Amino acid sequence: MVATPPTSFIRVFTCARADDLREELRAMGVRDATADAHTLAQAAVKLRVRPEWSTSIQQAVASHPSLTLFTQSRAGDAGHLLLLGPVHAVEACAKTLYQPDNPAAHLARELLSQLQHIHPLRYARLTCRGRTLDFSARTGIMGVLNVTPDSFSD
Repeated sequence: MVATPPTSFIRVFTCARADDLREELRAMGVRDATADAHTLAQAAVKLRVRPEWSTSIQQAVASHPSLTLFTQSRAGDAGHLLLLGPVHAVEACAKTLYQPDNPAAHLARELLSQLQHIHPLRYARLTCRGRTLDFSARTGIMGVLNVTPDSFSD
């Protein structure tokens, strides 16, 4: 039996959101955790498309080796697809699809729009008097509750 040294540590976890991944990278001392989280964060894209678009989508995905496309039909419908991979690769694939002659260009535009909502490319930082406020971090205060006597009325 192999003994594990007492200084060893193993933790298996999932990073469901880019914020979770960014916090883990920061805990390790990564300087630009926001950029690295964008590079490493995974996305799952569920598509329901016209069958004639499937070929162009499969070709675009094939040009990005870090992406996986599941094409198993659902009850005989060939238009159900599931795309998995790093956010940046999904974004690159959508840009590949976003060509005027591509029948799936409309789909690519919508995909790019949704990717910007789930994972912004840049976050602002505000530095004042030696302190930095990082807007990419989770919100610590959701609101302020006023409980002073003059805030109540009969």
